[in-house]
Amino acid sequence: MSFVPLSERQMRLTRRTLLQAGAAALIVGRADAGAVRREEITRTRGGRLQGIVVGGVAEYRGIAYAGSTAAAGRFLPPSAAPSWRGVRPALVSGAQCPQILRLQGTDPYPDWVDPAPMREDCLSLNLWAPRSASPRPRPVMVWLHGGGYVRGSGGVPIYDGRALALSGDVVVVTINHRLNIFGYAPLGGAAAARYATSGNAGQLDIVAALQWVQANIAEFGGDPGNVTVFGESGGGGKLSALLAMPAARGLLHKAIVQSGSALEAVGADEAAAAAARIYAHFGLKDGDVAALQQVPAAALYACYETLSAASPGQSAVRFGPVVDGQAIPSQSWSPTAPPGAHDIPMLIGTTSEETAGFIDKALEEPLDDDAALLIKIARWGGARASDGAKNAALLDVYRSAMPQLSRPQLLVRITTDLGMWRNAISQAERKHAAGGAPAYVYEFGWTTPCFGGAWALHALDVPFVFGNHDYERSWDLHDTKALRAAADPTSEYLHLGAQVMQIWTRFAHTGKPAIASLGEWPAYEPKRRATMLLARDSRLVDGMRNEVRTAVMAM
Repeated sequence: MSFVPLSERQMRLTRRTLLQAGAAALIVGRADAGAVRREEITRTRGGRLQGIVVGGVAEYRGIAYAGSTAAAGRFLPPSAAPSWRGVRPALVSGAQCPQILRLQGTDPYPDWVDPAPMREDCLSLNLWAPRSASPRPRPVMVWLHGGGYVRGSGGVPIYDGRALALSGDVVVVTINHRLNIFGYAPLGGAAAARYATSGNAGQLDIVAALQWVQANIAEFGGDPGNVTVFGESGGGGKLSALLAMPAARGLLHKAIVQSGSALEAVGADEAAAAAARIYAHFGLKDGDVAALQQVPAAALYACYETLSAASPGQSAVRFGPVVDGQAIPSQSWSPTAPPGAHDIPMLIGTTSEETAGFIDKALEEPLDDDAALLIKIARWGGARASDGAKNAALLDVYRSAMPQLSRPQLLVRITTDLGMWRNAISQAERKHAAGGAPAYVYEFGWTTPCFGGAWALHALDVPFVFGNHDYERSWDLHDTKALRAAADPTSEYLHLGAQVMQIWTRFAHTGKPAIASLGEWPAYEPKRRATMLLARDSRLVDGMRNEVRTAVMAM
């Protein structure tokens, strides 16, 4: 099963459930508003930038890493960023790519809302760099945000890199790039040759950001020879595709895929059908990209919304990385790992109950018998759950192996395993089979105190990774028990959060995720299948869910 971007409705359901659930404690506090601030000027290849230093960390925001992608630059690979004279302020995050905009002041979860405006010209990055003395350049960690391939931003406050940079002695970079129809519209075929990679424009933006890092990060104290790219959900999918891109080779040296192991890009036939529907939406002949470049950005986004929703007689158009023969020459991770991944150490994982957030309120609906359960498995289990007879047989396997699970628990367990967990272990096994650098596997199993402490939802790991969490700002909880637990400085949140940040940054430093408090963490291989379970009592598990694994892989 390839990674499929979530629909806008699914994203809204997922975010609502996740935010109501709560995730982590504030592990390393954000810079105190009253802390001493000083200006700093850094010279880059393009010109001088003004940032600020607060609490020992330099922060630069809204740095243009490429030229404009609006008007004549639409659908084309990114161009070089223009240089400038004098000093340019880098104090505010850049614009977001056009998407459904969530507004601060109206959304109850401000830490998940980027206050920056939307603009088609959106290629910028933010960075955080420690300012303590260091005997050598620091590792660089480049974050690819979630939101499928259709929404999101590197400027979301929960992705603020200050705590991670300070805790792990690394330079943190977050980026904005083209999304949805602006970044993944496959208009090749009848179009002029220069548009052959339009279906991967967003991916090429990421490459351009990594090229900027190579050219400039040393000026901020970072090591261009030690770059880790990490991403969650859609960010993990983008990273999976990035490893199949020849243009990305040499630009990254380690990879962390969080709940986003995408095994296939959009194929050529599907891409051609998508292009035909885009042209038809505007009444244009195939290949008339020049006319599409004149369409207002709002109208182009409206086309994306229309085509990404299934309609009678037509399936929804998928917007994501495309096998175009150039930017992505062949299928990314199917049937084997791409050559670009062979020498890249990887950390791959999921949360324990990914789909609980996607299923959302449907978990509260009664499941009176197995027939009702099988209907929901088919609905939420993805393409692999389309065969009712196979689903029934799989349910028998799970019930025999896990008789203690209720029907709602079986629904979440089976659909999680059929989707993101299966993809993650498949990716790790294909990485191992290719030889070269190792892969390490984790599962994030800390369960939110809401829902009776039942679920480790999709994206629950993100605040732990960045060390940014304020329950009232991020989750708007009405669960006073959870709020009290989060406020406890001796709580499990602090302990697990410190572990997670140390694991991620240790991997960036050395290519190995192990830390002393957890003991041995062997690389993943099919015989032992070692998985580090990150939870209230983190521990190594050999053969995670071996009793159902064969049945899941056979689906």
